[in-house]
Amino acid sequence: MSAIALRSPQYKTITAGANAAYTTCSITIDGAGSPQYVLRKNTSPSATVLFEISELCRDYLDITFNGTYTAKTITISTVVNAYTSADALINGTTFTDIGYDAYGTFMEGSNPVVPFSNRPRWLLNTDPNSLDVYYIYVPNNTAGVLPYIAVNATMGYVGYGASQTSISASSNYGQYLVNIIRVDCTKYGDGHKVTFVNKFGALQDIWFFLKSQNTTNKKQD
Repeated sequence: MSAIALRSPQYKTITAGANAAYTTCSITIDGAGSPQYVLRKNTSPSATVLFEISELCRDYLDITFNGTYTAKTITISTVVNAYTSADALINGTTFTDIGYDAYGTFMEGSNPVVPFSNRPRWLLNTDPNSLDVYYIYVPNNTAGVLPYIAVNATMGYVGYGASQTSISASSNYGQYLVNIIRVDCTKYGDGHKVTFVNKFGALQDIWFFLKSQNTTNKKQD
């Protein structure tokens, strides 16, 4: 099962048979009883037909944050069939994926998946010079969570304590150690946390430690 990145194009293909006249693409999300979308394309015999599904599927992926870290993904079943002009089925293919609110770059190529060749893995960027080294920066006396992708392509979160300085590798979540660098924020307060949806479609915390200053100007006419 692939963990596909829905903020990038995702193509499903079929090679039509010698007698093919049209193809269909049925998309069923989260095990619905009937497809949410059925697409149809006319084709010439033996042609390769592409359907792009990410934009349609992402309509069903709604990530919200209210302080609770929820692993939000969708399951996608895509059935691509080829038919004759008499509506006789020639051949077909079924794709089963888990959709992430993620994106790939040109380095990941077409149809990007949540870009780890091995699972489980942390859903965080690594040190650019070492792909198996992870660092996060967190204020002293502050707990938090980290996102990961499991072996079966599902997303999850694992917590760390307020004084913890590392998270060990595990067969259930991350393959590699995560170093938690503690920062003294007392000079400018307690730090400011921003929670965002990262490249991998997971909720991630990032802390800002320097002084925050708001200013306003006014004038009278």
